Amino acid sequence: MSLFVPVTITANHVEDVAKKFRDSAGLGGLDANNLSQLLLRYKETSGGLRHDVAEFTMWLVNGFPP
Repeated sequence: MSLFVPVTITANHVEDVAKKFRDSAGLGGLDANNLSQLLLRYKETSGGLRHDVAEFTMWLVNGFPP
């Protein structure tokens, strides 16, 4: 029986990964460059988006999404 290990993802993790995007790594039709710009370029707004992406990712990893 495997143990469930909760994963913590922060906005800083999202920022680190966004800096490494290449090619077609984006979501829902966005290319990597566009998504990276949205996550990094716009100060407070990008910070909020990074936080939301981190929360969504934690829900996908730790929760039971449909």
